[in-house]
Amino acid sequence: SWLFHAGADNLGWRDQRYAAEYQRTGKFVVTGLWDQIPQFYSVDTKTPFTPAPSPLQLDDTAQLQAQNGGGLNVYLPIATQFDLIERRDIGHVNFVSTPKPSLDLTASFTTQRHVGELPWGASFGFNNDVEVALPYDSRTNDFNLGAEWNNTRQMFRVGYAGSWFNDQDDTLVWDSPLRLTDSTSAPGRGRMALWPSNSAQTVSAAGYSKFAHRTQLTGFVSFGSWNNDEPLQPITINATLPQLALPRTTTDATAHVFSTNLNLVSRPLDEWRFSARVRRYDYSNETPQ
Repeated sequence: SWLFHAGADNLGWRDQRYAAEYQRTGKFVVTGLWDQIPQFYSVDTKTPFTPAPSPLQLDDTAQLQAQNGGGLNVYLPIATQFDLIERRDIGHVNFVSTPKPSLDLTASFTTQRHVGELPWGASFGFNNDVEVALPYDSRTNDFNLGAEWNNTRQMFRVGYAGSWFNDQDDTLVWDSPLRLTDSTSAPGRGRMALWPSNSAQTVSAAGYSKFAHRTQLTGFVSFGSWNNDEPLQPITINATLPQLALPRTTTDATAHVFSTNLNLVSRPLDEWRFSARVRRYDYSNETPQ
């Protein structure tokens, strides 16, 4: 009447993995997973930049020497070794209930954390492309709910899906290896926006129905809302250039997505097949200019 199963791989190691399942036969099933996925780039990486988090800084004396014609060799003696690594931690729980033979109720939750340092190109232009160890720390949460009813001739399913992405390090600031101070022709620091925190939520319905003469109608419809309200980056980090005003302080980005798909297929005779299809996808961008 019941079953429980659990397992683990590589306990105590960077790539350890745990899984478990419990089910009551014909009633419900609960499964869980925790998985660590490491990414190891190198053991001999060196950088003159200070370690994470941002801003990534260089020694002021070395910057000034490079600005006055000392070249990039001034950074070799102060470059330190570090292990360039990152890791993903993924947790997943899934639940399926069968209160009736014709009805299934489902729910799932997945969380994923991605943390570490990535090899990254921080560019001031084609003649000054700087390789840095990008500090990265993000989390993504996905939540799903659904219900499905079916018999031998009809099926109907409704569902909700929500996804939230949160980037803890959404801005990268780094020193220029060629200059210490800003000038109208070149900056002493660079800044760039990384992946913004955002969310997406969708409700949907789908189903099919079978009719006489081997005819089947299948349909799907969904409505989604996408949002991003991260702070806007200033026009420039260079203090010697004009500081232009931003149109607003945050992105204030919203989009609504409507999608529908209808399919009709009929085979009244073995030699004949009739089909019709209606598809519509509407993307409404509500973001101000």
